[in-house]
Amino acid sequence: MHSKLSTIVSTVWLTLLTDAHTRKVLAYYLSFDSPSYRSCMMVIRDCVRRHHRVPQILVSDQGSDFMSTYFETLLAMLGITKRERRAGKARAGSVCERIFNTSQSQFVKILLGSTDLVEKHFRSISPEVDPTR
Repeated sequence: MHSKLSTIVSTVWLTLLTDAHTRKVLAYYLSFDSPSYRSCMMVIRDCVRRHHRVPQILVSDQGSDFMSTYFETLLAMLGITKRERRAGKARAGSVCERIFNTSQSQFVKILLGSTDLVEKHFRSISPEVDPTR
């Protein structure tokens, strides 16, 4: 019999708020819930907590999590202008896509328990960190 938690914590989602000019990560939010307006609102909350200010302009894709009435209301209350990227396939050279690739290659794939490490560097893994055990 499987544990009830095994279906709840199958994936961890990372939401990032970055500065487009400096490429610095201003805020982040980790959650077991799939991306939604709640995670977008929480990352803005984290930005306010860390920096005591809100961004003037927020650039997002046209995902459903950014189209929520609650999210739009929060942006209006805080005086944030929302700009949307063009719809269509992701652009390989955009800032967002590069951040996704960098976080995936330099953070997620080298985490303890990641199976990507086994496929590429199976000889350099010591037995105590082998995720297949």
